[in-house]
Amino acid sequence: MRATLVAIFCHLSLVFALVERRTELRPAISPAASHWKRSVKLASDQTASERYSLPSRLAKYIDYVLPAPEPDPVSSAPNSVEVPRLPIEAVIGARQTRNINCLQYMAPQCLRQLYNMDGGAGQTAHPNNSLGVYTASYGAWVPEDLDMFFTDFAPDLWPIFNLEANLDYQYTMAMANPIPVTNIQVGDLIVQGNLNIMLAAFNKHYCRTGLDPQFDPVYPNPLPGGYNATDCGTHTPPRVIAIMYAWNEAWYSDAEGHFASVFPAACPWVTSVGGTQFLPVAAANGSNSSTVSPFPGETALDNNSTVSSGGGFSRVFPAPWYQGNLTREYLAAAPGAAELARQGYFDVNGRGYPDISAMGKSFLVSLHGGYRAVSGTSASTPVVAAMIAKINDARLHAGKSTVGFVNPVLYAARNRGILRDVHHGKNHGCGVSEAFPAKQAWDAVTGLGTPDFEKLKELYLRLP
Repeated sequence: MRATLVAIFCHLSLVFALVERRTELRPAISPAASHWKRSVKLASDQTASERYSLPSRLAKYIDYVLPAPEPDPVSSAPNSVEVPRLPIEAVIGARQTRNINCLQYMAPQCLRQLYNMDGGAGQTAHPNNSLGVYTASYGAWVPEDLDMFFTDFAPDLWPIFNLEANLDYQYTMAMANPIPVTNIQVGDLIVQGNLNIMLAAFNKHYCRTGLDPQFDPVYPNPLPGGYNATDCGTHTPPRVIAIMYAWNEAWYSDAEGHFASVFPAACPWVTSVGGTQFLPVAAANGSNSSTVSPFPGETALDNNSTVSSGGGFSRVFPAPWYQGNLTREYLAAAPGAAELARQGYFDVNGRGYPDISAMGKSFLVSLHGGYRAVSGTSASTPVVAAMIAKINDARLHAGKSTVGFVNPVLYAARNRGILRDVHHGKNHGCGVSEAFPAKQAWDAVTGLGTPDFEKLKELYLRLP
């Protein structure tokens, strides 16, 4: 029997054709006594308990217990700035897109050109392909904003709580065209959901054994506005799931100044996506940018204040087999980061993340009738998720299976010209002005680099 593998993409910082269905997930949780305790405060003085206990009959089956605090819907929002009114062409013809200066703002046509990616014209999605986007209950895309965005930038698709969801769906749908996108909405009007709720809705065993009523929402919820039913193992996961949320991971430093592990981005069984931006034009001369490319080279996403691509080393998971010696080679080439490790900021033996990166600077997002320029890896992740969904589609049309877990192939292909190494820039956070610098090969801010879609697709089409 072949196991089903789901590629899950997680963003760092701190993946409609039309949304064809809105899947709201709320599994049942019995309010029984918990076997372990946790203390979590989502604030600047955040604490987390490191003590827990498990029944002996279960302990041998459990590798890790993972606290996963959820974003605060009030204080969390993607970094963005208001965009002055965009120039209006005299006439925008049918199926034409608005002209954009790609060195100033990002739009789908810029990303397609940058990463050698087709726009889906004339293609038909395979019926067995699927792509989903995780959305907490407090977030919602605005139909009018999607219509506005698609009219300007994805005409084939035209038929502070909305910004993250608008960003997620506008770019996932535009970049993954013609693949339909599922809105995986978790939670209800009373309590926002979390990743555990999503996983429980996909797996009945996890639903019955893996949820904690002291942390996870309890359903059925009889309160007004609550979801008075259950979704326990009743949904089939999409082939690709993109997980983005508005939360600054730099806030997850503990009281002793250690870098905290970000979940699920630091999990070795997901593909973590970092962010990039263009090098300044003067600095791009002599960089790794191609002479035939209309774009300068890329550097790690970082504006030295509010936006910085996440990355680092897990304090929970060891480095997985597919990373080989890359994490140790990186620290040998980055003495500043190695010194932070000696000071106890992170574990040198941990799983390094991100795995790959994509542009994350100044994405145009329509919001309430205007545009905002949004930066962060919430912008990068939909691009990568759309690429994998389109590669799945190509393989299915070729009579092959979907790609499953992509990390082993990405790391094995790192020297084949499929991933563009990004070795400029750094990230910051937790009071450290330079945490992890970008270096040649893998690094803890841009991973293996940014993908060339066509080359990555060709590689996967050659695989069995």
